[in-house]
Amino acid sequence: MIKRSDGKIGTREFLALILLTIGLKQTDMTAIILFPLGTTATWLMPLLSGIVVLLSFLVLLALLKLYQNKNIVDITFIITGKVIGFIIGIVLFLFMLGTTVLYVRNHADTMGIMYFPSTPTPVIIFLFLIVSFFIANRGIEAIGRTSWLTVPYLKIAFVIILVLLIGSLQWRNIHPIAGPGLSTLLIESTKTSYLFGELIFFSILFPFVRSYENFRIASFIGFGIVVIELMLFFIVYIMIYDFPAVESIPFTFHQLTRIVDLGPVLGNIESFFIGFWAIASITRLAIYLFVTGALLASSLRLKEFEPLFLPLAGVVFFLALLPESNVESLLILGENVYYQFSWYFILVLPFILWVVDQVKKGGRYV
Repeated sequence: MIKRSDGKIGTREFLALILLTIGLKQTDMTAIILFPLGTTATWLMPLLSGIVVLLSFLVLLALLKLYQNKNIVDITFIITGKVIGFIIGIVLFLFMLGTTVLYVRNHADTMGIMYFPSTPTPVIIFLFLIVSFFIANRGIEAIGRTSWLTVPYLKIAFVIILVLLIGSLQWRNIHPIAGPGLSTLLIESTKTSYLFGELIFFSILFPFVRSYENFRIASFIGFGIVVIELMLFFIVYIMIYDFPAVESIPFTFHQLTRIVDLGPVLGNIESFFIGFWAIASITRLAIYLFVTGALLASSLRLKEFEPLFLPLAGVVFFLALLPESNVESLLILGENVYYQFSWYFILVLPFILWVVDQVKKGGRYV
């Protein structure tokens, strides 16, 4: 018997969204942003950053459980009122829009520089966005199914790469283990805790998940997997490239696939992996486009947000053309004051909402 669609996703689909967004950060510009900060201890930063975000996420979970079937923007409107709720919703939207723009540009630069150097960047950005738009426009179920189908192949490819690199690892490269020092490492890990920002932003999808338990279980399992995954790849980068040489390698993962040799017949693994990476990247951008549209619609109190996807894709396209190079994109993400301030605000937002909610209820948590 064919099960009727309810327009929602379950644990495995939501888990796939997390694994495909956060779990793809070892292949993008994240590593080159973190290595100057964490030096030889960069592999520890995902763990420390994860703990910071996890504290905020636990408070957010309590609010989601209390306000059933409401997303983070809906809850903000209920607790803080229309005006403040609208302002906070727009801040969330702008942050997610900026993140989407930066990742689109980074994926396009990676594809262009590493694999298709003769193809103009605008063409690659357009192709990424048009396919992402069609996936996002099919709805959250289509995104969930596509993610779930993509993730196993991607993770198998990751495992193959790591296994084939075992003989090339230089363990002495990870010393000193504490890198710049424990206190510096803690501060920089907190500053870059947007590494796991999707845990907060995906709360906009809470009404699209079948139950609170599905959302909670998928979030914790996904969080655990991506923390381990990022730590593994970052320590491999250090052991393969060494520090400070790793700082000057803009596409650390893709260079890694060129190092792995499968013999005279098959050659290196990059031709094997590029297809999986491209499909995963497009699906990832579809997820970001969907989340960005959902945030804008919730902030404007719109019931339907699918019509927003096409104009949003157009806005992302033109904004993605603004950075002159991949290096400029890195500076925006790593050093832009507004971007950093916005993230700190978003990180403490669940605590603010919880405190205000408690004050309004007279301390009664019901």
